[in-house]
Amino acid sequence: MLKVLIVDDDKTKQSKIEEVIREHAFGELDIRIALNQAMAFAELREANFDLMILDINLPRSAESQAVRNGGIQLLRAIDKHKEFNSPQHVVGLTGYAELAQEHEALFNSTMRFLITYETSNSAWRTQLSTLVVNIVAAKNESDGPKYQTDLAILTALQTPELDAVLNLNVEWNQLPQKDGDAFCFHQGTLETAGRKLSVVAASATRMGMPAATVLTCQTIDRFRPRYVGMSGIAAGVKGQFGDVLVADRTWDYGSGKSKSVGRFRKRTEFEPDPHQVSTDDGLLSKVALFRSQNSEITKRFVDEWPNDIEDIPKIRIGPVASGAAVLENRPAIDSIKRNNRKLIGIEMETFGVYLAASLAPSPRPLVFSAKSICDFGDDRKSDDMQEFAAYMSARFVFEFAIQQLFVKHQS
Repeated sequence: MLKVLIVDDDKTKQSKIEEVIREHAFGELDIRIALNQAMAFAELREANFDLMILDINLPRSAESQAVRNGGIQLLRAIDKHKEFNSPQHVVGLTGYAELAQEHEALFNSTMRFLITYETSNSAWRTQLSTLVVNIVAAKNESDGPKYQTDLAILTALQTPELDAVLNLNVEWNQLPQKDGDAFCFHQGTLETAGRKLSVVAASATRMGMPAATVLTCQTIDRFRPRYVGMSGIAAGVKGQFGDVLVADRTWDYGSGKSKSVGRFRKRTEFEPDPHQVSTDDGLLSKVALFRSQNSEITKRFVDEWPNDIEDIPKIRIGPVASGAAVLENRPAIDSIKRNNRKLIGIEMETFGVYLAASLAPSPRPLVFSAKSICDFGDDRKSDDMQEFAAYMSARFVFEFAIQQLFVKHQS
């Protein structure tokens, strides 16, 4: 969390300063306001601030008028008396050029800066925003382990799933594979709102939760991604081919107890005992917002697909179960659904990816799965729609990342 103290008696200027900070400081913010020296002293006794923005022309108290060098008096008192917590960085802000020139020496350090504020000139905003970005970067650097990659996209297989990811509008480069490496990683960048995002992609060596879990662990350990997205194909419980299934929770449907029952005619019964892992609520709200703001986006995906597709797929959010078997058995799917009536899909990897991410060391990534329906797990099962489903899933992950994962949210 970035803690900021704004010391200024001009409410209009306060609002403009706060706007700049919130626009350029990502993550949690604690912004406090002091209208005079007395209020600032009280805040500085109580808390440690990463940044203090200080008006040079400042009143001593609520009852007094602004003093020409009131902010300078405050700064010198902080330096002199140990009862006050000295802010890590101080930005002096004044609309008087002569005051800026007079006290320039006091701000001549790497931790203190002086900016001339002019309502008719936006140069001060540019200077302040640059300082805020640098301060946030320095704070993140000093806070210990940190994210190194913005997004990791993982798939179960190279073809067709990873192939669809590598066809995205990203400048991919295949990283050198060291002796003994089990996985081949691809690294790239994509741009959104003038910002470059670092992305890695890889597929497991085979289908199933064990391989996906190992891949996720190695990806997190090597690249420290902020987000991990699982892309690929799944069996739908309802819906239509190409529907994108975003998991709100997942579990291993094979987890439980198999026992023999019956006194004379023995039969096997399975008692499920699944451990569910949920998607972060904040991340799900972003998915819901993305869906509501992009009602026509799946139609655009279909229009850009080279073959004819009869129905326009939908984006569905709900429970997705994982298991070790490829299912071509509708009664088995119905049995799994009885344990969660809202089930929207079944596949083989998501639970392993979620579990690996949930147990990862700090900084732990947020994880989501967005697979697309290629079949419905019945005797009509075929591979005809796998390539299209892989394409739909990859396109969703790409567009969702650009529009929601890395946008600046104004408070």
